[in-house]
Amino acid sequence: MRGFFILFICLALAGLSQAGERQQLSSAEILATFPGMTLSGNYPDGVMFTETYHPGGTITYRDDRETDTGNWFERGGLFCTFYEKGDGACFAIIKSSANCYEMYVRENEDGKPSELDGNWNSVGWDRNRPATCDLSGKLV
Repeated sequence: MRGFFILFICLALAGLSQAGERQQLSSAEILATFPGMTLSGNYPDGVMFTETYHPGGTITYRDDRETDTGNWFERGGLFCTFYEKGDGACFAIIKSSANCYEMYVRENEDGKPSELDGNWNSVGWDRNRPATCDLSGKLV
């Protein structure tokens, strides 16, 4: 019985450890994390992008297809990015490891739920630090 109890505690602690690695960022964490960051990342189709979130709330965006500028802000616990030429959205940000952020679409620019609500949009990392993203199973 004692062995079963120890096994149970070990499994419970392992679950807590894994749960602690994946967490949705709060409003305060978004505002503390992204200003001044240049995020490098991938979309589900494998296209790579780089996006700089300037402290004043503007964005500089680049991928193999285009460059764009726009604005970013936090709204109700979501990270919102909107562009001059391209589409944008508001995302739930999941920090999946030390330097890895997954973005899940939640809202359109008008604050209404997106038809893509909950879909995984991209994964990215602060390009000034070693990436810790596991891209297996994410890209097509």
